[in-house]
Amino acid sequence: MLKSEPDQNAAGERRKLNILVVEDNYDDMEYVCDSLKEMDMGLNIHKAGKAFKALEIIYERDIDLVLLDVELPDLNGFSLANRIRNLEDTSLLPIVFITGTDANPLMAHRKYHCYDYIKKPFVRNTFNQVMEPLLKGLEKQKNRGGMPAPEKEKVVFLETREEVFVVKYDDILFAEISGRTITVYLTDRTVSGVKMKFDDFIESVDSPDFLRCHKSYAVNIRNIDRIKKIDYRSWDILFKDSDQASRRKCMLSKTYKDDVFAAIENRKDDNG
Repeated sequence: MLKSEPDQNAAGERRKLNILVVEDNYDDMEYVCDSLKEMDMGLNIHKAGKAFKALEIIYERDIDLVLLDVELPDLNGFSLANRIRNLEDTSLLPIVFITGTDANPLMAHRKYHCYDYIKKPFVRNTFNQVMEPLLKGLEKQKNRGGMPAPEKEKVVFLETREEVFVVKYDDILFAEISGRTITVYLTDRTVSGVKMKFDDFIESVDSPDFLRCHKSYAVNIRNIDRIKKIDYRSWDILFKDSDQASRRKCMLSKTYKDDVFAAIENRKDDNG
């Protein structure tokens, strides 16, 4: 399970709000985050520079509010808002658009049910007038029941030309790149046609347990059962019982062997 930053300590103090800021411009991101911090409400602030990273965070963490820019590199903010609204758990998640575009605020309110719309560039006073009553209301609502939010499982988004798949990280066995597309092997199925650079894909998975093991393969070491030597420079990685385990092989090359074995040992140490 993936844990977000604790929002309630052992002494029973008030639970902190988790705020997600989605903005691809570094300066604008820092300005929004600094504006939130200056409100001195003890917020947990999460950052995403792309829409699919934002969705990943929303899936994994107990997000209370999204501050959303409209112009993002992979999916515009309105499309992201629409996806958030179509998810059962986040259909009522408050959204505030913060953008420099000339999009119609009334349209944003009606179509995406956003809480408010702040035009960039803005001054702190304008920001505070919108955010302060919203944050106070959300904090009161979050602490009303006094129960901490349940932990969420880490997920990974796999985007193909036809569809976007949301998969549990623990279900990933390994990934293979062939040509310009990536195939991801899960415990119960295969997702083909993911178009990304392999290094970018590994980085997007964002786990120390998922690493390159061959020029064409990356492996989730959590699911490794054993490693079988083929010759002096290559090994087969075998997986725990699953539908895919007996049918698919993941290769380990000499170049990456030490890194993989070190990661396995580190995981053993961490798990006692």
